[in-house]
Amino acid sequence: MPPSRPNPTDAPPVNRLRVGECVVDVSLREVVRADGTKTRITVKSMAVLLLLAERSGQVVSREALLDSVWAGTLPTDDVVTQAVTLLRKALGDDRDAPAYVETIPKAGYRLLAKVEWQSDAVGAPMLPAARRRPWLFVMLVVLAVIAATWGMLHWRKPSPVSPPRSDAALPVDLPYTLLTARPGPETQPALSPDGALVAYAMPPAESDGAPAIFLQATQPTPPRQLTTPPADHSDHLPRWSPDGRQLMFARIDEAGGCELLLMPASGGATRAVGRCDRLNGRYDWLPDGSGIVAGLKLEGGGPAPLSVLRLDSGQWQPMRYPVGAGEADFDPHFSPDGTRLAFRRGLSHSDLWVMPAAGGAPTRLTRLQGNITGWAWTPDGQTLLLGFHGNPSLLFRHDLASGRTRALGRFPARSLDVAARRGVMVFAVDDAHTAMFRYPLPLRTDANPEALFPSTGDDMLPSPSPDGTLLAFLSDRSREVRLWLGAPGQPGQLRMIEGITPVARHPPQWSDDGRRLLVIGEAAVAGGGHRPQLHEIDVASGRARVLAIADATPYFAQYLPDGRLLLVVDRGAGRLSLWIVASSSPSQVVAVLDDVGEARFDRDSGNLYFVRSGQPGLWRTGLELRAPVQVDPRQPAGYWLRRWGVLDGRPFALRTAAPACLANWHWLGEGGPADPGCLDRERRGVPSLALMASGDGKWLYASMTTGLENSDIGLMDLDALAAAGAATR
Repeated sequence: MPPSRPNPTDAPPVNRLRVGECVVDVSLREVVRADGTKTRITVKSMAVLLLLAERSGQVVSREALLDSVWAGTLPTDDVVTQAVTLLRKALGDDRDAPAYVETIPKAGYRLLAKVEWQSDAVGAPMLPAARRRPWLFVMLVVLAVIAATWGMLHWRKPSPVSPPRSDAALPVDLPYTLLTARPGPETQPALSPDGALVAYAMPPAESDGAPAIFLQATQPTPPRQLTTPPADHSDHLPRWSPDGRQLMFARIDEAGGCELLLMPASGGATRAVGRCDRLNGRYDWLPDGSGIVAGLKLEGGGPAPLSVLRLDSGQWQPMRYPVGAGEADFDPHFSPDGTRLAFRRGLSHSDLWVMPAAGGAPTRLTRLQGNITGWAWTPDGQTLLLGFHGNPSLLFRHDLASGRTRALGRFPARSLDVAARRGVMVFAVDDAHTAMFRYPLPLRTDANPEALFPSTGDDMLPSPSPDGTLLAFLSDRSREVRLWLGAPGQPGQLRMIEGITPVARHPPQWSDDGRRLLVIGEAAVAGGGHRPQLHEIDVASGRARVLAIADATPYFAQYLPDGRLLLVVDRGAGRLSLWIVASSSPSQVVAVLDDVGEARFDRDSGNLYFVRSGQPGLWRTGLELRAPVQVDPRQPAGYWLRRWGVLDGRPFALRTAAPACLANWHWLGEGGPADPGCLDRERRGVPSLALMASGDGKWLYASMTTGLENSDIGLMDLDALAAAGAATR
């Protein structure tokens, strides 16, 4: 008998399913066995479990599972087997003597164990069965959509119930095939010049999680492990030589040291060719195979030009071409004929530029000013393809002859690569879930976090009102990312704000009286892209109005206590500045501070804290923006550059301390209190973007990337894409 879903109006809410002796927390995708063992499963495995539970005792065919769970994708034959294997492992089941999931040869799978929904309350008794509802089917549909979406903002398959965008038609879904579907992360794919093979980084099976380099044909076949990194090392960023005979990759030690190694493409002995401690992004081989070109991290405040490492010397030498102070160029790729070199300029608000292969005056190609997730030349050298992280994430095509940049459709991926001599592209697609939590203050390692508004979508960037009664946050629970308002502890009172498509980068910012919100939203531009705009929301009515800013693109805004606004803006070329402006006229600039990536005004101390765009560390200044003082020269840095905040007048940051803790709390600067330690040792989530403390000092709010880290390698046929007409829209 299938489980009946209790009436959703009953209290408390029900997000737990008992399966035999196991309890499944659906919102967290966590399976708890009778002995207390906890395992978090993938979205796909959870969707399989829910479909089997819906048809408990019945045989569910592989075709039915593929149609429901992998809808909108072109899955490989083994994805169902992989999902069921992971599910059995979490349940503690035995395939040969199953107590939970039985394999029916040539038919499908059947759930043997008794299933029943129960209350979320710890130790609560089973709820009585109620009238059967389509609730579970709706959840399955939502989970199936999530399973076909990746990244922090999941790529969504259009649905008749999806709210239409007011500024443009919904983009098409681009077809692709999954080459891999194993649990765990498969990342950084690189295609051989003929497009027949793909190399990528992946932790070996039954390993400690350190990635190695694997090789696979561009079809669903078993991969072959090429490298075995030493203890406390991991291998990353494979890249094929122009003749396809060699592979270069980066070997990184636990202290962050990096060395470039070279090996035959078929595997074998490796040799070191140079250091890569300052490597910034991906690199490319020189057309003659004599070395590589790459971007290097900024040092000081000077320029960071592209640099060349020759194999015969092992030394980095900067290329000679115009590049300004504070500008960082990275992610370079030579054109297929070797005559031009294109690259990204701007660390967080990038665009593509191009110059002659030997150097010269660069020319700007795109004007997206955003997060480019990867890019590559097409084999004919006439166009560039680039992924762009947004709402939704898109694949763009830039035509060099016309200078036009146009969106082709929804694109779920990052780290794309195109074969030099064949129209095929690979990329990494993520399966992650972002949820919101609040942690009681003062922080302590044994504190229990409280989940906020659990959903099957991504909830992120929570921002508490000054009095702590309301929470503003961003969520795609309605299929598209929107601004939501709700009261913690009252999930039935959620309200979506219409008329704005927010940019998921910073938390909404409250006015001191709690009546207004500042949010960065999107406005459509020619070619299918979007440009950020500053919106002010009236909380009571939900009405939004645009605050126009002349000659700059806004990326962050905060109310100041004297009625002015703090803005972080892009004045062109991806270089950010901090502005203090009049609230009545955001274009009336009172004070300016250049080279500021993130900034937050702290009302407790009266200080303004900020980080630079291209170098580690934290600075402090007053609202006059004069004579900044460096608080910490090293942190935050790199991946954790945006995971920081201010509490009781003192700045703090989070960083990973894996495997003990994925979110380790520490104070910034010298002479501060002892570090409280792990933010959430049990949940093992990774903090996503900014953290905020409530005005009453009782709670720390954070969005966390929860669950297993999973990503697969996808493949797209560019010739088929062009034949279908998508490339010319």
